[in-house]
Amino acid sequence: MPRFPLALILCLASTTILFACDYTPATPTTAPIATKYKPSISITRVDYDAALKLWESQGISEYEITAREVSERSGNGYPETYRVKGDEVTVLQSMLRPGELYPTPLILTQAQLILGNTIEGLFERADRAIADQREDRNSQTVYDIRFDPTYGYVTYFEVNCYERVTPTSRRTVLNCPSDSYMQVKSSDFKVLSRDALAATAVPIP
Repeated sequence: MPRFPLALILCLASTTILFACDYTPATPTTAPIATKYKPSISITRVDYDAALKLWESQGISEYEITAREVSERSGNGYPETYRVKGDEVTVLQSMLRPGELYPTPLILTQAQLILGNTIEGLFERADRAIADQREDRNSQTVYDIRFDPTYGYVTYFEVNCYERVTPTSRRTVLNCPSDSYMQVKSSDFKVLSRDALAATAVPIP
């Protein structure tokens, strides 16, 4: 049997011990947390305040406007026409659901419309959109809002939800609610009357 020098035996033994002590099981890495997305919006608070100031400076006390809304709750773009005088709203044309018209005219208050598509209602929608700071890892809410350059009222309001994470499970998972999309276009705006002071300064077109 071959003899090994004692120094070599001790060296081999110490190397084995070092390797044994040095072994550490691999620690599973933690997946990074996805970035949270804030809502995106096409206007600022300054834009909104300027548009509202322009609208209020007109002194318009009564008007008519037509709005077309595309959303889960709407008649898919069917025109709704409102005559508004202060808090009183006369619905001249509207659709309860596709194919069924409301009996019109129907007189309501602004509050009864529950964020309707009058000028006041669309301003309120825009105000809420600017204040929206909800963050989400899986989706992002995007607002597109535009104002009329002459009168200041909202001519276009759109809100949409965009998926940011593709679900990997077999089950279908939707990060955006089914009713997250809404688009409102306003048109055919008519000034019917102005406050007495404003009427002398700004002629009705």
